[in-house]
Amino acid sequence: VGSSAVWLHSQSPLVGVPSDVQAGDLLLLFVTANEAGTFDAPVGWDLERRTSSGPLTVSLFTRTADGSESGSQVSVAFPALYRADLTMLAYRGVGDGGVEGLEFVVDRNTASHTTPSVTIIGDNRVALSFWADRSSTTTTWTAPSGIDVVSTQVGTGGGRVGTLVGSASPGAGPYGGIVATTN
Repeated sequence: VGSSAVWLHSQSPLVGVPSDVQAGDLLLLFVTANEAGTFDAPVGWDLERRTSSGPLTVSLFTRTADGSESGSQVSVAFPALYRADLTMLAYRGVGDGGVEGLEFVVDRNTASHTTPSVTIIGDNRVALSFWADRSSTTTTWTAPSGIDVVSTQVGTGGGRVGTLVGSASPGAGPYGGIVATTN
């Protein structure tokens, strides 16, 4: 697993692809913005899902690496200046299936963020949980026990966004209902 993340107030933010990416790796790009405007996927990336709640938008883009991406930059073109968090993750050995299950849930005006439930279809799978928050007061995340924190970011200023990514290997069956909190 490799990760790289950045947050800024920009119309075209960049995030680096981990330098150890190899051909066949699954790349995941989470884009969290403090606006509900739409924007296109970066060139060569597929939009898996986008969801908005008021002025908070989370998009997940995926790509299978061809080996040329290692250490490069990926840019997102917003229609205006946004506060944003871009989180890039790379996974090796995922296979042709890529993302096997994907669920989003949106909650508002809360410090307690709960993941939806999914069914893990086999053993030796990685379950990622991604939480996002838009708040002018949030400064920290508290991850739930039992997950490995992959990335955590909190922006600055009014309308800032913050994210937390955790991973686990729960085994086959139902998984979810995991709660992360912000202050």
